[in-house]
Amino acid sequence: MEDGQTVQPENPVVIVEEKEAKTKAAAWIERHIPFNRMIWVFFVMNMLNYTERVVVSGSSMKMLEFIRKSVSSHENTYLGALTSIFIGGFSIASIVFGYLVTKHPPFRVVSWALICWLLAALCSGLAPNYWVLLFARLVSGVGEAAFQIVVPAYVNDCAPLERVGSSMAILYSAISVGTAVGFMGSGYVSQHYSWRYMYLGVAPLMLPLILITYFIPYEKKNKEESQLSVIRSSLGLFKDPVFIFSFLAEASGVFICAAYMAFGNQLLIHLGLFQDESTSSLIFGAISVIAGLIGSLLGGATLNWMKIDASFSVAKKLLYYAYHFGACALCCLLAFVITAFTVRSRVVFLGAFFFAFTFVFASNPTWSLVILHTATPLLRPMALGVATICYHILGDVPAPIVVGRVLDFFLKRAGKDKVRVWYAYLYTHWFTLCQCCCMVLWCGLIVLFAKRRFSREKESLIVEENAEFAQCRVC
Repeated sequence: MEDGQTVQPENPVVIVEEKEAKTKAAAWIERHIPFNRMIWVFFVMNMLNYTERVVVSGSSMKMLEFIRKSVSSHENTYLGALTSIFIGGFSIASIVFGYLVTKHPPFRVVSWALICWLLAALCSGLAPNYWVLLFARLVSGVGEAAFQIVVPAYVNDCAPLERVGSSMAILYSAISVGTAVGFMGSGYVSQHYSWRYMYLGVAPLMLPLILITYFIPYEKKNKEESQLSVIRSSLGLFKDPVFIFSFLAEASGVFICAAYMAFGNQLLIHLGLFQDESTSSLIFGAISVIAGLIGSLLGGATLNWMKIDASFSVAKKLLYYAYHFGACALCCLLAFVITAFTVRSRVVFLGAFFFAFTFVFASNPTWSLVILHTATPLLRPMALGVATICYHILGDVPAPIVVGRVLDFFLKRAGKDKVRVWYAYLYTHWFTLCQCCCMVLWCGLIVLFAKRRFSREKESLIVEENAEFAQCRVC
């Protein structure tokens, strides 16, 4: 380069054309896929996420055969590790993506993360041994994380206020549908073909949805906040008792769900409720999808029934959401207690099991709304990311490994005695359900602190009104 020569940007025309193309694509999506349609795009994406997530659980018996080729003992623990490492990658990535979306367009981050998810799903289906599969499950969790922290915040910000509950319900009902499809599909496909086909079949379906997601126009407010303020504000969330007890309550709930996702088939079969994995997966999948759909719709309908509108302050909204969360947790506990003492009655057990999972799913939209209302608009994805990593670390990361170790412990003590083996599975069932009591306790504390916050807000309003009245009298 000669002295004094002006440096020109490379291909400025191409850069401008790329920006214009992105703008046109975003405008087309905004015009042809409004929010009431976009929520169903998210539904399908979430369904595919959960279908891929539960392949390990739905084909656990065939997966154990695959694991035994790489490890010599404690196969139940290694099976649990496949789920735990997925959740571990998901949790760590949640807080990383929660920060990235404060600096970059949120759905651009989501689209790149989902490309990682797609590649990891393909790698899972082609894994030659357990260790490659373990790594692929880790990357899959990382890829899904961005979607799960951005989309609920987007729904909360962009849905009409009177339909926030039903919109969240649609998003979270995909969990039950995806879980059911994953369980039933994996149980059948693994028994008649190979569990690998589930991964290889689900992954390509996400590609066109990733392309749509990339161009969704969604910018967070208050982007002028500095990096330091974002980090400090995120750490400040831990000073809020409502935030802390919310992720503890969710951790208790997901501990139970993760334990049954990993070992539900084994427990139901060995407790004498079913004879084979195909039937067990089919029934458990049916319970999951029906309970999930009814629970999600019930949760959304009751939230709409509360008639929360723009006249509500943040503290009042938070209190109403806390009441809803606590009611769901209490109903869940009552139903699971029934299952603990009705194992020998298939109809009663499965009925109580169904209602317990119905209220678990009914609480999902509310938990997200509670977390979102403990943070400012800019920090809401970050708050979900921080809460996610906390409840996963305390909930479904340890759950499969802990329950797997507990089951191995009871089975080792039982030996070959069939009666003692039956009790080993029963005790494991009881151990898992102890988390319901913790869930109710944490929800009670959420309600308590939410009421205190609302009371302080009313007191401050009264003081302000009195001060204004006094000033008017002086005038």
